[in-house]
Amino acid sequence: SFIEEKFKQRQIYLESERLYHISFSKQQNFQYMEDQLKEDLKKAMDSMPERCRTAFKLRWIEEKKQKEIAKIMNISMTMVNKHLTKGMEIARKFVKVESLLLFLFVK
Repeated sequence: SFIEEKFKQRQIYLESERLYHISFSKQQNFQYMEDQLKEDLKKAMDSMPERCRTAFKLRWIEEKKQKEIAKIMNISMTMVNKHLTKGMEIARKFVKVESLLLFLFVK
């Protein structure tokens, strides 16, 4: 009937509005988490020694391989590993686990 059809249309409309708002809310939460991660990473990197920060940035921000980092920085692979290990130790003090997971899996 006409009334039933209008009722179904209204229910569909309300459901789509509800889903839109849920989606929008998740986007805002995601953006907040991304902004928080950037802030935490900046604090962590600012506290790293210069060579450590350079290696960390090349590996985790620019996604360079360790061999490339060694060549760019003109250091051995062993030193690259030491800088990256130290960088991760420092980063763990600043970056929340859930932010780090977001960074690793959403990239």
